[in-house]
Amino acid sequence: DLDADITINGKIYGKAKWEGLVEEGEYDIEVSKYRYYPHRQTLSLSGIDQKRIIIPTLCAICGNLKVNVQPYGSSIFIYHEYMGDTPLLVKDILIGDRNLHIRTKEGTIYDTSVEIKENQTTDINHIIPSLFLYDYSQVRLGDIFYEDGSFSHEAAYGKEQVGVVFNLNT
Repeated sequence: DLDADITINGKIYGKAKWEGLVEEGEYDIEVSKYRYYPHRQTLSLSGIDQKRIIIPTLCAICGNLKVNVQPYGSSIFIYHEYMGDTPLLVKDILIGDRNLHIRTKEGTIYDTSVEIKENQTTDINHIIPSLFLYDYSQVRLGDIFYEDGSFSHEAAYGKEQVGVVFNLNT
């Protein structure tokens, strides 16, 4: 791993790869990377030993995310990567802060951030208000009307627009 630190007896010797000479003796070797479990091993050298050490791929420290956002069927994105639709359980997410972008089928957008913790499931429960309105007393200039009689203050995906409010007087 290119970002992994190689430490020998407590001193950092390099990142990802290191070649060098050491005297005979016992060495505690650690390879570590932020948000990953470190790999440790002990090596004994005597005389003019040559040793090549292969370190296994470090295991990520992960948690889970449970998204229960209504309306169901809302699309969930983590850093622009589509994860699925609600309700949703995403397993094995690297720990740390994550930005969630949630988009309902009607186009309402909700952004939030969550902290994923080691071996825990983080729950997100939220109700996103509907984009579409049916009470004509709420109509404003610039609202968009749709063929089904609904209207919204913002443009929506997947519905046929048939008009825009440009005057509130009859």
